[in-house]
Amino acid sequence: MAISYSSQHFSDINSGWLAGKVNKRFTKFNFEGQRYYSSQIEVSRSSGAKDVLPLLFTDKTFSLWQKSANMSRCALVGTLKSIPMFASSETITLFFAPNAIDDYSQKYEMRNNSIHLAGRFVRTPIEKNLSSVRLGFDTKRTLTYFRLGVNVPEANNYVSCYVRPAYKPAIEGVAIGDWIDVYGRLQSRELNFQPDHVVNSVDSVARAYQVSVAKINEIRYASSGVSYVPSVVRQGDQD
Repeated sequence: MAISYSSQHFSDINSGWLAGKVNKRFTKFNFEGQRYYSSQIEVSRSSGAKDVLPLLFTDKTFSLWQKSANMSRCALVGTLKSIPMFASSETITLFFAPNAIDDYSQKYEMRNNSIHLAGRFVRTPIEKNLSSVRLGFDTKRTLTYFRLGVNVPEANNYVSCYVRPAYKPAIEGVAIGDWIDVYGRLQSRELNFQPDHVVNSVDSVARAYQVSVAKINEIRYASSGVSYVPSVVRQGDQD
């Protein structure tokens, strides 16, 4: 389905929530004159596996957390934020930055990890044959990776995403500068390659935080001025 590009409102989107158990140990650090507090949240998958995902609190949101820290589980509503770790490299850390804290309710029991992103491709998609060592055994799989720039240059958030083979045709032919709107979930993986978002590495194993795309809402091509709605819209195709 193709529609006129010029008739559509063009804006970036960065929102979502994570619901689970927050680690009550925090690390304080400063970046660009701003004080932050980092921690982690444990979020379950439908498969029974768990993602341990990085959190980033400001003074304001950390104060909110302290007032509600008696909750064993909670839901954090916020955005994704990337921070460069080393000035001399492209290595960046992807965090979930809460701006509100909610009670853990049935709403979040059904869907505890939801990310909505819209932004421009800053790298053309590439296909990688990966061997995941996350669960202690090798699982060969082919995924297509791409990096989005969201709220650039205001916030300079760069987010690594991937799609499974069923969704690969939907992003074939996209170029740097094209825009995409997706839904997915934030996941952690231990991989034997160096991905876009690396927090730490031992030998050749790196922990990566990426958005697993479950649904592509729309793609807009900058060169042709055409908007495309892919026919592949299945959700839940994630492990």
